[in-house]
This record gives sequence, structure tokens and C-alpha cells, in this order.
Amino acid sequence: SLQTQSLQCYYNLTSWRCQAMQEEIRVAYGKAVRAIRQDKKISQEELGDLCGLHRTYISDIELGKRNVSLENIDKIAHALQVKKSELFIEVEQYEGI
Repeated sequence: SLQTQSLQCYYNLTSWRCQAMQEEIRVAYGKAVRAIRQDKKISQEELGDLCGLHRTYISDIELGKRNVSLENIDKIAHALQVKKSELFIEVEQYEGI
């Protein structure tokens, strides 16, 4: 029916928007981590060593390819010597809010 098609179209559009928002936050978080890391003149490998994560994982985070856990957000902020709140202020600058 037309109503079923309309609901399916709405669901698909809503799902697409959610996926786009999830990608946007991952990319913004990655850009923020990269900016702070580079500002502190730390390599990806050094950052990985400081927080116990592999360099390729850090690279994937910076490219927005990883959905980072709260535990790893905490490790990264600690390794970068910034408060988590300061890290997310930086994230918001890249998020287009």
C-alpha cells in the first residue's frame, strides 16, 4: 500500500540520516585527535604507545573509520594530556554544529 511505502521511505531516510551523523562524529573526533596530536608533535606510533593502542588503530581513528569506545577515548585524552571535555570542544569545531 501507499502508506506502507511511505513508512518504508521514511525509515530509510531516517536510517540514512543516523548513519551520516555517526560518520560525522567519527570524522570530527578523528580530526580533533589528529590536530591535538600534531600540535603536541607526537607521532601516531608515539600516541599509540602512550595509550596502549596500535598505530594503525590510531590512524583509523584519525580517518574516522573507528567507532571509539569510552575507555579508548579516556586513554587517548590522557595520553594527549587534555581533559575529555577539552577534546570534545575540539570535536565540536570540526562537527559543524
